[in-house]
Amino acid sequence: MDLVLHVGGILATAALGALLPGWPRRLLLLAASIGLYGAIDWRFPLLLWGIIIVAYGAGLWLAARPRGASGILVSVALVLAPLAIYKYLPVWLDGLDHLLPVSGLDFGGYGAVLVPVGLSFYSFACCGYLIDVHRRTCPPERNLARLGLFASFYPVLLSGPIERYAALVKPLWEARRPTPDMVLDGLLLIAWGMFLKEVLGDRLGVIVDAAYTQGAAAGWRGAATGFLCFALQLLADFGGYSLIAVGAGKLFGVELIRNFRQPYFAETLTDFWQRWHVSLTRWIGDYVYRPTGMLLVRRTRLGRWPKEAIAAYVTWIAMGLWHGAEATYILFGAV
Repeated sequence: MDLVLHVGGILATAALGALLPGWPRRLLLLAASIGLYGAIDWRFPLLLWGIIIVAYGAGLWLAARPRGASGILVSVALVLAPLAIYKYLPVWLDGLDHLLPVSGLDFGGYGAVLVPVGLSFYSFACCGYLIDVHRRTCPPERNLARLGLFASFYPVLLSGPIERYAALVKPLWEARRPTPDMVLDGLLLIAWGMFLKEVLGDRLGVIVDAAYTQGAAAGWRGAATGFLCFALQLLADFGGYSLIAVGAGKLFGVELIRNFRQPYFAETLTDFWQRWHVSLTRWIGDYVYRPTGMLLVRRTRLGRWPKEAIAAYVTWIAMGLWHGAEATYILFGAV
């Protein structure tokens, strides 16, 4: 779906939603999210709502049973199963792609295989909800539409940020009207995000593609130019999409996480990861790093440094796998 149409759909929904109260506004937002996502490929909402229904049932089940590792592991595995099937197994198991539904789209670089755009983002959001229910830090959702609105909210559906259930569902469900300041800020962020993506990112992409296509023939100057331009293109593309999402959230009266905070001005590597894809870093820290560390503290007699090293490697290999299924991404995480 063209970015202009994508943004146009959000603006039209926000404008119409501002005229509606309570329940009609919630239904409009839910229907618009499904419709805009389905406009990319009509099968995408089927998988999205399949995951939402699984998360809904699993949340009620987790809340009704005693806390234990088996329950949350099974629940998370069920939610992540489509992500594994579509994103990872076709890379790891040759020939599996012929067994999967196909689409004319080419998301994720897997040719004709139907890889739903945004699958990682809403899968992780639903997993975070289930882990919070398991930890008893939030009650299970008994209203399927409410949980569905959280998971399918279109501004964050395609490229994040990865929001927490407790932080996002209440302002969404209350259907707050944005203040004039929020509307102005939202429109400015959307305009800036579109400039980054459409003007800066796309033009840098031409230089990057040329450098990688030429390979050794480009020489060291071409390689250095392609390397630097790719770093800027990546930030312009992903940062631009995230700014559009944050701006769109403001149009619906919702404050979303600012995913990129001038990461290339970071002074240390730790500082960089507190500025780059902030919502993912926080999610991985809360739901992978800390639980892994606590498990090692409770179940092993290793010293402090081995425990920290194991927790760090588990966390960063998971971070690498988030970005892709190939061995190069695992190596990136390990490094």
